[in-house]
Amino acid sequence: MFSLATFLLLLVFGALPSVFDPARAYADEAPSDSARVIRVAYVQQEPMSPADESGAFVGYTYEYFERLAQYTGWSYEFVPVEGSGPAAYKTLRDLLGAGDADVAVGLMATQEGRESLAFTRDSFAALNVVLRTAAEVSDDPLDEATSDHPLRVAVIEGSPLASDLEAFCAQNEIPYETVGFADAGEARDAVLNGRVDVELAADMSDTTGLRTVVHMTTHPLYFAVALDNRALAGELDDALDRIDQVDPLFRARLRDRHFSVASPVFLLTDVEKSFVEGAAPVRVGVLSDQPPYQYQEDGQVKGIAVDILETVAQKTGLRFEYVAAETVEALDTLQAAGSIDMVAGIDRDYSTANERNLALTQPYVSASYVLVANKSVADGAISGKRLAISSSSSYDGGFLGDAIQFPSIASCLRAVFKGEADYTYVDEYMTQYFLNTPEFRDVRIAPQTYEPRRVSLGVVRSDDTTLLGIVDRAVGSLTEVERQAVINGNVLRERPVDLGELVHANPAIALAVASATCLIVVLFVLIILGLRARSNAKTAFDLKKRLRLYALCDDSFFEFDCRTKRLIISMPGKGQQGLSEPFAFECDAPAVFDEERKRSFAELLGGKEHRVEEVRMPDTDGIEHWLRVTVDPVEDASGRVAHTVGKIEVIDEERREKDQLVARAERDSLTGLLNSETTRLRIGQQLDALAGGERGALLVVDVDCFKDVNDTHGHLVGDLVLADIARILRENFRIGDVVGRLGGDEFMVYLDRVGSTDVVLGKCDRLRRAVERHEYPGTDCRATISVGVVLAHAGDTFDDLYGRADEALYAAKRDGRNRCGLADGALRSPKAAPAP
Repeated sequence: MFSLATFLLLLVFGALPSVFDPARAYADEAPSDSARVIRVAYVQQEPMSPADESGAFVGYTYEYFERLAQYTGWSYEFVPVEGSGPAAYKTLRDLLGAGDADVAVGLMATQEGRESLAFTRDSFAALNVVLRTAAEVSDDPLDEATSDHPLRVAVIEGSPLASDLEAFCAQNEIPYETVGFADAGEARDAVLNGRVDVELAADMSDTTGLRTVVHMTTHPLYFAVALDNRALAGELDDALDRIDQVDPLFRARLRDRHFSVASPVFLLTDVEKSFVEGAAPVRVGVLSDQPPYQYQEDGQVKGIAVDILETVAQKTGLRFEYVAAETVEALDTLQAAGSIDMVAGIDRDYSTANERNLALTQPYVSASYVLVANKSVADGAISGKRLAISSSSSYDGGFLGDAIQFPSIASCLRAVFKGEADYTYVDEYMTQYFLNTPEFRDVRIAPQTYEPRRVSLGVVRSDDTTLLGIVDRAVGSLTEVERQAVINGNVLRERPVDLGELVHANPAIALAVASATCLIVVLFVLIILGLRARSNAKTAFDLKKRLRLYALCDDSFFEFDCRTKRLIISMPGKGQQGLSEPFAFECDAPAVFDEERKRSFAELLGGKEHRVEEVRMPDTDGIEHWLRVTVDPVEDASGRVAHTVGKIEVIDEERREKDQLVARAERDSLTGLLNSETTRLRIGQQLDALAGGERGALLVVDVDCFKDVNDTHGHLVGDLVLADIARILRENFRIGDVVGRLGGDEFMVYLDRVGSTDVVLGKCDRLRRAVERHEYPGTDCRATISVGVVLAHAGDTFDDLYGRADEALYAAKRDGRNRCGLADGALRSPKAAPAP
């Protein structure tokens, strides 16, 4: 009968994600006659394919078996088992029992399993049992589980890992319920679709779109043989022991290579998405002279670190801006001043990072060290030689020679090239970068066996580690292809042609070529100068004729040379010789126009169409005038605008009359305020300009009992009251605020971009008190006002705000007048107002 233990063995093997990955051996490759052939049975289950597209066996187990073969002399015949679940495992067991396979791969040695199979004494891998949830989920689903809402766990039907789940939840008092699925793909889809909270899985299975919540337990994995073949298990144990003796880290390296591969899928949690949406650009400190990692060239920040950050920006949505500094000390000063949030590159050394108050991400580069020396280290002996070392280096050991400090690693290399030092240690990428430059070729290089240099991003420590978590995880998600593309793009520079080398190799030819070149250049320059002098003389004569013609007219004419930016203007009137004298000036001269006018004037003169424009410009008298400029472009043979000709008219009087007409049309004749139509238009424009999060305020002001003022004191006094209240309104509000008269005794004010409600009500109270205290000369008349206030937000319309403010106004009048009413709020009466 098929037991729970048997299915456990199959399920665990099925969870191995890449038990076969990169060495090469083909299934149809025949072993040599002298080699003992071991038949290895395995379950072939996606996505754990045992062979690549070319048919080559690849992966963790394959490489492990090949390592075993170095000490056993075996060759292998791999026996794939199709399918999954109990049927596949039964086939695997039958193969061992029938003698059609010698070894089965990836089984756990349970008590029930030992009754039918023999296992190796030592394991060859380990399987971690984990719970996973969707990567976009920020909260820990284990913390959210309650008796009313237990943790929903996706479990493959019949999974033996369920006992691990039961033990873990009992130990941690986590209420849970299981939801059965036929296979791992369905369970994973259920987590991603939110039908369950977590899935029960092995850490070697597909993690796309998921993140690990907790590691529950670990199970060792063994090789299994038939009970009557224990001798083979002993041979496997001997080989496993031998590998552990000679290479104790083999298993760890193998697991790291095959199972620690970054997932290309990167997803932000809900909390991280919120952080990114509200985050300002992250300020990154960059060293200006540490190529190829970080440096400035042609005014731009470049390097491996910058390209890595740009890749991180594409994955996360973060924005980065770069702050360059010459030295590490300068970066630390910027950090202490709060001017940067990150540094683009720091060696992965925790003690140094702690001293600089930086938190480290995963390394984005790992590069071996090399010794770079000049000719003085001819025999490789560095004792007594001068070592160039960076002033920011954290090395505190002894030196064989004299150590000379330089500001940066790049300057250490330059010192070796120039002979200021004899040797230095740098990583292979920096060395290759400089070797691609001609002046740095005559050096000697020796690879070193030291621990490789690992470079990380550094995030300034703070209580909020969200930025660190996002960047750290994004760096960890970079694939080897992405990293290598960045490195290649920054290290493999195009090698320029070195003229110095050519001259050094062929001095006579170089001298002859240089002499001939100089002679040709001199002759060419003389010819050009002669042709230009002749052309200039003809141009000057033609210009003189045109200017004489312009002088006979009553208008001002101009010519503009688009290439030289020279403007010539012919003014009407009498000069010294009876005709007007033209004058010229350079439009690019700093004293002629300010930058904004210079740009607008250049656009006017540089257009490709006939145009008539009215512009405000300083004239020759230094006073600004309104000018009507008629422009007509003149194209050269290639169709490009070479010159612009035109006419200039002074239209100050015409513009003045036009502006007066416009002003009279927009103003109320009694108060001088904006009239009703203009008020509505201006307020509507400011409402349209409100951005999200900004507020304005609309005030409707009405004179209390104004009819009584007219009836008691006459309409002349009534007009005086309206005019004085209009003046008080202008004095109490900002220049940019809209103040207008709607009609009769009703006024309107719009305050743009206001702060709190109290500030607006405070302004209303000051306005009300100013009107209340105001005296009108020649009469004992007193007037008060009531004000309706409504706050405006982005998207509000004028009509809606007007209606709400009007309701607030009449609420204030009903409550006794001489007070301010806030729409959807309280009234502010004279008694509640603070003393002036």
